[in-house]
Amino acid sequence: MKKIISLSLIFLFTLLSGCLWYEVAEYTIHFNESLNSGSITVRYSNIQSTEKDTAKVRSDFEDLLNMVMGDGFLLDGLEGGIYIQDRRITEENGQLVAYEQGIFRNLALDDEKSTIQNDERILTLSNDDKEKIECNGKVIKLEKNTILSWPKEQRDLYIKVTSTPQDSLSSMLSHYREWNKSGRKYNKDYGKIIK
Repeated sequence: MKKIISLSLIFLFTLLSGCLWYEVAEYTIHFNESLNSGSITVRYSNIQSTEKDTAKVRSDFEDLLNMVMGDGFLLDGLEGGIYIQDRRITEENGQLVAYEQGIFRNLALDDEKSTIQNDERILTLSNDDKEKIECNGKVIKLEKNTILSWPKEQRDLYIKVTSTPQDSLSSMLSHYREWNKSGRKYNKDYGKIIK
């Protein structure tokens, strides 16, 4: 009997679809004893804008805040099977970093399904030439897909996605520092950044 567990990268492809770029995305997944629920922590490091114009970079930073702190982020998490307990944007070692932590029951990762077959948990991801994928299991890179596998009973999974640097990137740290220093808050009711 096949057991399907869905896993979801809520934020990752939203980042890449706009004018935002990340260097590394790390996923730490812990399954409880039933192997169908548990906790997930996602860390996106060195988030930057692909824009050069200062006004567009500021707009990208505000988009990032709206994306991570808005109610839509929570709803997307629920749709993917994750109850998000914590989310934040911060500065670490001179880089802009975003975190999300949550719990799940039947998780989904980029709408791809993880299956249990022959005592292995298998996850198939579409290849992206701009990314390198590593995990604490086995990685098999094929022409169009990357297959990740772990022993079925392994409860702690780790996935690391490293993006290829782009030629034109702009740091949003000055906007983060300004926002953080001035005590600006995120207005969740209206999805806007306020002073």
